[in-house]
Amino acid sequence: MKQNELASKLGNLFTKHNHELFLVGGAIRDTLLDKTPDELDFATNAKPEEIKSILKQAKPTNTYTIGEKFGTIGAFFGTCKIEITTYRSEAYLAGDRHPEVTFGKSLQEDLSRRDFTINSIAYNPITKEYVDPYNGKGDLAKKIIRVVGDTSAPHPSKKGDGGADRFREDPLRILRAIRFAVVLKFEIDDKTLEYVKSTAPEIASISVERIAQELDKILTSETPSHAIQLLSETKLLDYILPEFIALQTVQHEANEHKNIYQHTLTVLDNVPPTKQLRWLALLHDIAKPQTKTTQNNEVHFLHHETVGSKMAKNILQRLHYDNQFTNNITKLIKLHLRVNLYQPTWTDGAVKRLMLEAGDLLDDLITFSYADITSARQYKVDQGHKRIDEFKKRAEEVRKQEELEKIKSPLSGDELMELFNKPAGPWIKPIKEHLLDLVIDGKMTQDDKETAKKIALDLIQKK
Repeated sequence: MKQNELASKLGNLFTKHNHELFLVGGAIRDTLLDKTPDELDFATNAKPEEIKSILKQAKPTNTYTIGEKFGTIGAFFGTCKIEITTYRSEAYLAGDRHPEVTFGKSLQEDLSRRDFTINSIAYNPITKEYVDPYNGKGDLAKKIIRVVGDTSAPHPSKKGDGGADRFREDPLRILRAIRFAVVLKFEIDDKTLEYVKSTAPEIASISVERIAQELDKILTSETPSHAIQLLSETKLLDYILPEFIALQTVQHEANEHKNIYQHTLTVLDNVPPTKQLRWLALLHDIAKPQTKTTQNNEVHFLHHETVGSKMAKNILQRLHYDNQFTNNITKLIKLHLRVNLYQPTWTDGAVKRLMLEAGDLLDDLITFSYADITSARQYKVDQGHKRIDEFKKRAEEVRKQEELEKIKSPLSGDELMELFNKPAGPWIKPIKEHLLDLVIDGKMTQDDKETAKKIALDLIQKK
């Protein structure tokens, strides 16, 4: 069933039961922008229990009630996802990270509590009429992000500084303003931008999980660099990613070294729009300000990849990203210089070692390495890309020659403990690593246990 047919069917069903039903929010915004909505959002004066009862008669594929306490009942009709929400008003109280929700009685009240004019449009699927009290259609045409309640926009039910109230009700809207501007390629209205700046400190009251979700959407947009500049301009970076501010303030003389902040923004836009690559691009040089040194009139950022991986771990843990994602980013940052340092003189063992260290992150590491080469001199970029092409070719050859995941030390930890009659301890790791290096370099096969035992004995005796 097509989306418009489904909307009409549900509208008629709710009308039959003496309830209103309007398409609202992103579904209307996207439709007016000639985009197909990912899902359909409806608003109604029916309460959640009534929604479930009426919705059941429409015979959805399945329903879910995870948002019922906030007035939302969801359902799927085949692949089409819908959510129906009771008219409501909500506010985030000072110091409280969860909304206080009360059900409303009218569509006008429901639209007045929404964030931006472009999201405060409703559509009646029966009469085919729009309800647009804040001229959201006009702002869509002008490509403007304007907060509901802005004194420059009509607001019949509110008095005073309504725009700032919308952000105080839910400070996450501060980030959403930037996200919509970047994703839709709209401009933020001047007055709305003032509200964003004045209420920026209140973002600290929002849970880090909600902030992280918005950051992911921002970073995977077409031009995330624009979002970072807006986050900086509005001082939101001070509360979300304070470590990033140092990239803007690090001092550099002309021709001393490239502008780290501008380089980061360029890389951010250049990498493919995946969550992992964009976060890697954002944080890969995060430690350069802390590691900058000058020796013999030359600037160095010694070990910035190691320090940066630790800083990235702290940042991502603070934002409550899961361990796997955090570990991936920290590993990639630690390795992010390696591919660009490739030389044809590298042995197969050196290539294998980097491949093993990167593991299943190697493809992302290579992709990032291309984007990390930025220069106003095209020949430098071309040389760098050629170097990566050569490494990639070598890596592909090595993959064909050996199954890297099967390479291991000829002697296991248990075998070493039995050989030396010693309990488990930190003495095992360096021996296994040395034996593994010999295998990688082709100086010993991994099934040559006798040679491995002689080498292990020699290592122990030298200690």
